Amino acid sequence: MSTDINTSIIGCSRKTQFDLEPESLRLIATGEWLSIYTMEIGEFTPFGKTTNKWSKNGSKWRRATISFNQTSKKCDTFLFDYDLTINMCGWAELRQVDGHRVEQFYSQDVKSYFWWFICLTPETDNGCELGFFDLQIRDNRQGIAGEINLNGIPWEKVSADLKLLKTTTFDDSSVRYAWLGPECSFP
Repeated sequence: MSTDINTSIIGCSRKTQFDLEPESLRLIATGEWLSIYTMEIGEFTPFGKTTNKWSKNGSKWRRATISFNQTSKKCDTFLFDYDLTINMCGWAELRQVDGHRVEQFYSQDVKSYFWWFICLTPETDNGCELGFFDLQIRDNRQGIAGEINLNGIPWEKVSADLKLLKTTTFDDSSVRYAWLGPECSFP
C-alpha cells in the first residue's frame, strides 16, 4: 500500500499543530532521538534499537543513524544529507541530496517526541512504496546505561497524533514496538 508524499500523509487540508517548519527543525537538531514504535510502509525491516541525530551542516541538513540489525546481529550506521524544501502543501520537508529519500515530522510537543515519516523509495506519482512512520523520543539518559524511561512522554498527544495522521491506534498490529535487541552507540 502506497502513501502519498506530497500530501504529507494526512492531506493538505488537515494540518497538525507541528508540521515541520524550519524553526521547529532546529529543536529536532539537538541531541539524540530513539525510534521506539514503527509502522512499515511496504516490506518488514529487520531494524531493532535505532538512534538518530539530525544536525545543520552548512546549507544542508544531516541525519546520522545507528541501528541494531536483527538479521545480521550487527550495528548498521547510515549518514544522509538533505535539502530543506517546501512541498505542494506549503509544509517543509527534507529531501535527500544525491538520492531519493524524503523526511517529514509531526508533533504537538517536539521537545519530547515526534512522528517521523521517511520515504525511502518515492514513486513518480508522489506515492511511497517503501518507508517508515516512526515514533521518536528524545534520549534524556546519561550515556546508554539502563533502559529508556517512557514516563513523562505526553502519551495522550502521541496517541492523538497517531490517530490523526494514520487513523489508527497503538493496539493495531501494524504499529510495532521497535526498541528491541542490543543498543548500538555512535563512535
